Amino acid sequence: MVVAGLINYYDDLLYDYPKGITVKQRLSKIADRLWQAYQYDNSEVLNQINNYNPKYLSRSWSAIKTEGFKEYDAYATVANEYGFKSWTEVPDTAIDLTFEKAIDTLLAGDLKQLESLLKEDPALVEKRSPYAHQATLLHYVGSNGVELYRQVVPSNLVDCMTILLQHGADHTATMPVYGGQYTMIELLTTSAHPKAAGLLDEMVSAYELFESKLAE
Repeated sequence: MVVAGLINYYDDLLYDYPKGITVKQRLSKIADRLWQAYQYDNSEVLNQINNYNPKYLSRSWSAIKTEGFKEYDAYATVANEYGFKSWTEVPDTAIDLTFEKAIDTLLAGDLKQLESLLKEDPALVEKRSPYAHQATLLHYVGSNGVELYRQVVPSNLVDCMTILLQHGADHTATMPVYGGQYTMIELLTTSAHPKAAGLLDEMVSAYELFESKLAE
């Protein structure tokens, strides 16, 4: 519900990638929309704030309103959500639109399109996000540690993971998050989303089968 609420609030902004847009330009648009939500007392963004802004961790909406959330807090929140320690760390470098499209395709559970993208550009499985968490496509399967609106679980997530692994995704690759370095399976097994979707056991079994085949 939390993720669905965010997707509903931000709507097309989350999937709008004008040619040449940079990381800073994209995150600025999201921060502006977050600030707008606060000004209009829209608590859909509560979990964004109390998960990613150190000043407001686990705080209620009323507490955040009482303390007086500021525009710079919106920018700090978004920076942290995307893995940056502060807004000053957000780079003004171009976004790889093909990679972003691949993430959205993966999380939509569009297996046919995902296969097509990977065949067109085999290097996609090796690419990393320009955001500070540096996630690969496989890491997004973990539904953990990446931007909140992308912590979603399509019903065919097992198939999505299998396709990535079959196309050579590095299952040992780590991403810097939560103060450490974690693989997809470590993030997956500590995420509430796959478990809530009833897919965690199936995901783990499929992953373990993949590992056992590698060991043969």
